[in-house]
Amino acid sequence: MENTRPFTHLEKWQKTLANCIRCGYCFEHCPLFKHTGWESDAPRAKIVTAFGLLSGEIKPSEAVAHKLFSCFYCKRCEAACSSGVQLTEIFTDAKKDLLEMGFKGPG
Repeated sequence: MENTRPFTHLEKWQKTLANCIRCGYCFEHCPLFKHTGWESDAPRAKIVTAFGLLSGEIKPSEAVAHKLFSCFYCKRCEAACSSGVQLTEIFTDAKKDLLEMGFKGPG
């Protein structure tokens, strides 16, 4: 799928994405990561993916959308974040952009 739209919702988080220090505290509390054991399911990976989408280093795809749409919104990652990054709000805006590009999430 061709990226014909900029990430209008995600753009506002560009500076905040750089605040993530990649410490890993978030994934220690993530039920999805605990279930799958895959780093790519962890909140830290979703933040790196969002940054990659904004920078153009990662192209939107079904696989990328699937990872960003996979979140229980329990907010345990935000409670554990020592940098105060509003992870679930970033995920929500990334999802909005992906939906507008024609990618579908589960459910």
